[in-house]
Amino acid sequence: MGGNQRLHVRLGRSATLVSRLWLGTVNFSGRVEDDDAVRLMDEALERGVNCVDTANIYGWRVHRGHTEELVGRWLAQGNGRREKVVLATKVGEPMGDGPNDKGLSARHIVTACEQSLRRLGVDCIDLYQMHRYDRTAPWEEVWQAMERLVSSGKVRYVGSSNFAGWHIASAQEYARQRHSLGLVTEQGIYNLAVRHAELEVLPAAQEYGVGVFAWSPLHGGLLSGVLRKLAQGTAVKSGQGRAQQLLPGMRSTIEAYEEFCRRIGAEPAEVGLAWVLSRPGISGAVIGPRDVRQLDSALRAMDLALGEQELAELDALFPPVGGGGPAPRRGTASLRARGEPTGASVMRTRWCGRGIPLRLGNNVARGRPHPSRPRGPGRRKAGRTGEYDLRPEALSQELPCSLGVRFLFGGERGDRHRRAGRVRPREAAPAAGRADQEALGRQPSEGVMRVLSGSRSA
Repeated sequence: MGGNQRLHVRLGRSATLVSRLWLGTVNFSGRVEDDDAVRLMDEALERGVNCVDTANIYGWRVHRGHTEELVGRWLAQGNGRREKVVLATKVGEPMGDGPNDKGLSARHIVTACEQSLRRLGVDCIDLYQMHRYDRTAPWEEVWQAMERLVSSGKVRYVGSSNFAGWHIASAQEYARQRHSLGLVTEQGIYNLAVRHAELEVLPAAQEYGVGVFAWSPLHGGLLSGVLRKLAQGTAVKSGQGRAQQLLPGMRSTIEAYEEFCRRIGAEPAEVGLAWVLSRPGISGAVIGPRDVRQLDSALRAMDLALGEQELAELDALFPPVGGGGPAPRRGTASLRARGEPTGASVMRTRWCGRGIPLRLGNNVARGRPHPSRPRGPGRRKAGRTGEYDLRPEALSQELPCSLGVRFLFGGERGDRHRRAGRVRPREAAPAAGRADQEALGRQPSEGVMRVLSGSRSA
């Protein structure tokens, strides 16, 4: 279990090594009998798959939590199983009928963790993942609960699942404010048939050092040779669920995909998984084999190298969302690439008006209402203080908005607002980076949020 670069990667930006393939357990206690599941976990560990991924709700076909109990019994067999395994589980789905038996409240996070520890029979969970984003739970509450679990030794790392790109950014900014490691992984759906993650999830994760592990890399069997299996009468999972939801509208594409796989002499399941593992920003994939044969097939996919021509053919069959255009810009890395200065307080870039990137700070990161809604070319509305001209030639003064963010502005509106007493001294402005001030040809002070002129990129 050393640093085999083919098989193991870092768990996000942490120092822990984890296998690129995770053994998902959603099929246990239903599609896979308990005894077969135990053998499958042994075989996976023997082959170098050192992450077992479960969730507190898994096993619901028997009862919620049954899969965690099964994994716990397997770990209890000893022989170094617990020491070798990176153990991952999730929180957030309903575990009862009570109003507080779900979500990401501090109460539920802590209680659910303690219950998972008992079912798993361990004293620490390696990766505790938020199963879904909870719009009702403020990040202060979520991180307070997670930090409590980490500091008490019950959780080592925190991850997310099914998050949008902005959820990742918001979570990480709050964690940064608390001097916390934040998320190390995101687990989201991603495969040839469903590529939405390329738009914002992958860019956000790359920017914040979050490792992305794709679940359903074959989309429930849709990309595993479903048409051949249906014709042979051997379809199990691919004959139901999400695979059958997409198949009617994609039948001609799937036919062409299976013909492509026959032409290159590879199994469809291995081609689909190899494609996922080849994608930029993807650390690995969560697989759900029902037997050792499927496990070995997934391991062979790691050795399948798709050439440029083959990748281009797959892109033609399964075009990316938006035709593969550039993803939204990603903060400081993009600024450095363009040779622009960055400051410690720069958290996000938004484009306003005539191509002027507007750097915003904590209020945006916290998801509060913010005076950054477009109100016409080159203008922003700032609370009750009116509209301000943000064109480069008009930048000269500072103006506070109702949330305490000062904008640089000037021209006739500047004179009007100075007369009205709405302009405050520079020293009252919030902190921004020294580099930001120097870039504007000003003496660095305790900071000003800035507007930097520039041309809009496509």
